[in-house]
Amino acid sequence: MRKGQILLIGGVVFFSFGILGQSPAFSEGALDVGKGIYEKRCGVCHGHDGKADNGAQEFLYPKPRDLTAGKFKIRSTPSGSLPTNEDLLKTIANGIAGTSMPSWRSIPEKERRALVEYIKSFDERFKTQPRKPIPIGPPPPRTPEIMAKGKQLYQDAGCNDCHGTTGQGDGPSAGTLKDDWGNLITPYDFTKGGRYKAGSSVRDIYRTFTTGMAGTPMPSYADSLAEDQRWALAYYVQSLSKQPTGPAPKEEATVTSKFIKGDLSAPDPASPIWKRAPAVDILLRPLWFKEGYVDQVRVRSLHNGKEIAFLLEWEDPTKNTDLQKLEAFRDAAALQFPTKADGVPSFPMGETGQVVNIWQWKADWEANGRGPVENLAAARFSTLTTQLSQDVKGKGIWREGKWRVAFSRPMAGGEETAKFAPGKVVPVAFAVWNGAISQQDGEKSVSTWSFLKIETPGR
Repeated sequence: MRKGQILLIGGVVFFSFGILGQSPAFSEGALDVGKGIYEKRCGVCHGHDGKADNGAQEFLYPKPRDLTAGKFKIRSTPSGSLPTNEDLLKTIANGIAGTSMPSWRSIPEKERRALVEYIKSFDERFKTQPRKPIPIGPPPPRTPEIMAKGKQLYQDAGCNDCHGTTGQGDGPSAGTLKDDWGNLITPYDFTKGGRYKAGSSVRDIYRTFTTGMAGTPMPSYADSLAEDQRWALAYYVQSLSKQPTGPAPKEEATVTSKFIKGDLSAPDPASPIWKRAPAVDILLRPLWFKEGYVDQVRVRSLHNGKEIAFLLEWEDPTKNTDLQKLEAFRDAAALQFPTKADGVPSFPMGETGQVVNIWQWKADWEANGRGPVENLAAARFSTLTTQLSQDVKGKGIWREGKWRVAFSRPMAGGEETAKFAPGKVVPVAFAVWNGAISQQDGEKSVSTWSFLKIETPGR
């Protein structure tokens, strides 16, 4: 469904591309391709004019970047310079860890390059300003001497003032930092492996120390530290990170709903039947960053031709179900589906004219007598409504630091509820709230759209 739309857009025009900072002449048709993708995928957060002022920003933190200001965090160019085409392409392809900016790698590269050209049209300086990457040679060997030097530089250069003595983002200045637009900004926690915004290799970290991160308090050290000092600091900062274990979670994954002959009307997260469903680990990104957000969820699905069921599992060291306490918040999870079969709406809560159906499980509703899952609909931020039909069932179990939550519903759907059928592919997205860090409403971890492949019986 989605690929078809993208191919249709991509077939409008043929064009060629330059490299690095060079900007070849683009046809108006090519820019129209980029504009179409921008309005469909980017405008909901960055605004249709690139100024990030269309209302969604109040629900997002860190705030989406104002693309007209010419201040880009991730660059290979010197401080004060605009990014190269390849820098912009890399950000679009990879997303930005710890933010709501997802990977758009599923968009074909030619269309992503057209998107880069359209983004550049927001700032006239892209037409005239040189954008040459800084030269970076091979990194020196990692030795005990270079590590000791980096550790000392971490203190001498004042990194601990923001990032803390142990790199956990808790330095004495951490609570006072603001970006160039006056928004509070959280210094990075170096101990969280795999979340460096511009890449986690020692070369990536060295480059960030050299370029700085425009629009933030993170400066360039190109003038204040020599090359060997920046390499030493990069090695030391990298050493503070706990390396991720196991395969990385997927973004825009395929989840297969396996056909079984059995009853799925009473979902049980502890049932051995779930072993028959393949598991997929899905990457989650925070709409509103708070340390401790859930960064991945494991998903399984089964169906019997009449009912469809899902199992979500995620790590959570604390069980938050008691809202009777002052300032208490619940753990929760949700699935989201488009209600129309002819398009894929914006993944955060849908968009005008493209309603999404949301099944939200709430941990404190397990004992309320009417069921822990609410059937909802939305067409953008602040439009969430309860549906008349409340036919989604669910059950959650917390044990040994992990939630396992099962959902089930009849496959047939109504006007503003998702419809399922064997052989179909249905977009699906996921959300998790961690009550321990006071997440509620729009403050949650979300996935982009994955795709649910509903197995045909007999295959």
